[in-house]
Amino acid sequence: MSSIHQIRSGILLFAVVVAVSVCVFSHNPMYVKADDTVRTSENGVWSYIVLDETKIRITALDNTKTEKLFDGNIYTGIVTIPSTIDEYQVYEIGDVNGDSSTKGVFENLKGVKDKADGEGYPIKQLVIPYGVVTLGTNCFKNVDCEEIIIPSSVKTIGVSCFQDSKILRITLPDSLESIGELAFGRCNSLGEVNFGKGLKEIGSKAFMWCTSLTAVNIPDSVITLGEAVFADCTAVTSLTIGSGIKELPASSFYGCSSLESVVLPDSVVSIGSNVFKGCSKLSDITLSGSIQTIGNDAFLTNYIGVSSSENGNTIWHDEEIEDAVKLGITIPKELTDVSTLNLTVYKNVTFKVYEGNSTVINYFTNNSVTNYITYSGSSDNNSDKGENTGTKTEDGGTSKTEGGTSDDTTPEDKGQGTADNTKSTSSDKVEYNVGQTYSSGSYTYKLLSKNTASFTGITNKKLTRVNIPATVKFDKTSYK
Repeated sequence: MSSIHQIRSGILLFAVVVAVSVCVFSHNPMYVKADDTVRTSENGVWSYIVLDETKIRITALDNTKTEKLFDGNIYTGIVTIPSTIDEYQVYEIGDVNGDSSTKGVFENLKGVKDKADGEGYPIKQLVIPYGVVTLGTNCFKNVDCEEIIIPSSVKTIGVSCFQDSKILRITLPDSLESIGELAFGRCNSLGEVNFGKGLKEIGSKAFMWCTSLTAVNIPDSVITLGEAVFADCTAVTSLTIGSGIKELPASSFYGCSSLESVVLPDSVVSIGSNVFKGCSKLSDITLSGSIQTIGNDAFLTNYIGVSSSENGNTIWHDEEIEDAVKLGITIPKELTDVSTLNLTVYKNVTFKVYEGNSTVINYFTNNSVTNYITYSGSSDNNSDKGENTGTKTEDGGTSKTEGGTSDDTTPEDKGQGTADNTKSTSSDKVEYNVGQTYSSGSYTYKLLSKNTASFTGITNKKLTRVNIPATVKFDKTSYK
């Protein structure tokens, strides 16, 4: 009997253990299978989806229970997102599929209410916990918060993640690899961005309309920029482009009206259309020695697109910026062929060409481009820019040629006067024909019409300064 009793007791004990185990395991979130079911956290604040046995994605926040967001004193204004919820690690926050219609987890959050008095208190700092890898679409869109701390575990910032937020500054960790489209778009208060060393891609319009941003320093790790990535950042005065960039896509820095100077790294081979259009204070840009293509209106710094409404339709057209400064485009010593770069269309510029770059000089000459000067020495340390001066025009460097006739040009130095070539005698009189090139003193000119000529070069290589006269005389005829 005792043995039977022992057997029964053992069976009963086993049953109890199994029952308890089933009960515990069934209520332990660590054993919930991954699926798309949206669950609510035990404290009722969060909604989430289980990704695997240990990780979750936060999908929503209950705005009626925001007082629970504060860790400690509500008056500090510091909100820390928990690193674990219901024993799961918080791995992702927000939609990761790029659906712009998805409401962000913290979207439109303006402050936190105290349950006791119902008063709202502003959020000064929002801390994302270590372990979070992805910040999804619209996650912190239109959040009224001065600063958001991003941990060194985050690799991806999604579409419109911080768009329209009130953040003043942001430091991006070295772990971050990609920034999505419009991620920081229209963050009008954002004055400082510190990029990490691991960043590879910045999406289209990622920082568009960040009107308080003053400096952009793209690290060498970045290899891809999206279109209009920093467009209309009207306060940016300083721009550094890393050596990993090969292409500047369309409208990259469009409308950056405070930008003053740019040096392109040798890695840049392509500049898209409208890249520096509307950069009305841009006075100097140095091309890379390996540039291969330049898109339409890339350097049209003295024009900007404006819109008007006609019959309910939005019409866009270019409008001239009256106070735009003249742009100086430095063509480096290494760039010897500009024939495919579409540069001759730009009139509000002065091209700066290395004096020994005969290929570029001849190309400009043959295409009646007169708004250029030459410089001596290395383009990398160009202390002698402008030492040798090409033709200047009365309207500040513009030279137009139609049907073989050049517009009247006047040197900036009115005292240069007229070059007279009257050395030939009646016995060796020379006939001067339109289309031919002739010498006068140390200079050579090509006759364009019966009264106009184009400066084509110098015959005295020892000259240290070139002063182009307003007119040149061959025989008894003066040519402008």
